[in-house]
Amino acid sequence: METSPFFSSKPFFIRFLYLLLIWLGAFFVFAALAQLISETFFRQGDSTTLQAEINLMRIIQSITSIGVWFIPALIFSFLSTESLWKYSEITNSPKCRQILIVFLLAFFILPLVLCLAAWNESLTFPASWRGIENWFRSYYEESERILNLLIDNPKISVLLFNVLLLGVLPAVCEEFFFRGTILPFLTQWTKNKHISIIITAFIFSAVHLDIYGFLPRFLLGVYLGYLFFWGKSLWLPIVAHFSHNTISVVLQYLVLRNGIDVETAIFQNQQLFIPILILSLIITMTGIIWLKKGKILSK
Repeated sequence: METSPFFSSKPFFIRFLYLLLIWLGAFFVFAALAQLISETFFRQGDSTTLQAEINLMRIIQSITSIGVWFIPALIFSFLSTESLWKYSEITNSPKCRQILIVFLLAFFILPLVLCLAAWNESLTFPASWRGIENWFRSYYEESERILNLLIDNPKISVLLFNVLLLGVLPAVCEEFFFRGTILPFLTQWTKNKHISIIITAFIFSAVHLDIYGFLPRFLLGVYLGYLFFWGKSLWLPIVAHFSHNTISVVLQYLVLRNGIDVETAIFQNQQLFIPILILSLIITMTGIIWLKKGKILSK
């Protein structure tokens, strides 16, 4: 006797509540697990070493990516389709040329992202919101401190591990949840993919709690959302997300280890900055138009 998926007869609002409960449950369970590991193995009074703190950060990053994003996406997919993978369309395989163009676009988009990020970071809150601004600033500075601790190591093997930890893992896990779960769910609910992409991108950027990187992350989320629909596969957003994260990791590594600050070098040289920005904009828009019209992505 064939059985229907658990969500087959459930209204969209009820499915949304289930998704929220699944995510909250996973968040609290894996946050407690991370806290337990922290208290058990890495918080032994003043004897905690820098290396122990770095190892703890790596464990928490892994637990967060897998437990908070990946597992809830798989659970929701199974309840919706009785398959762990079908809901996200991860089983649809893109062609190599599709992957290549998305990967290359990540490099050409970089100047635009850096420019927008610099403008976003320069924004200030009204005086009455100074307390909120200070909290976000402290959170941002702590996040930067953690990132620098993870990356500041001269060994290439550690750099490759950081690409896995900060590039591959978040790209796969976050895309399964946002573009592979929330986006198709909202699209089925609203019947409007554009609104769904914007809402998903807003949530994607907001949950990172980085107000100083909100705009570039939001636009990245919009781009990833359209990639999902243009390519009819979750693999393309994963490749784009991975490429963006990996480029950021490598650039930060160059800054910390070799003093090569690409961002500063570009912004301080006006004769170099303007042509690079224009070229970046032209190539990015051309690539996006090609993707949209299906000249590169097959229908």
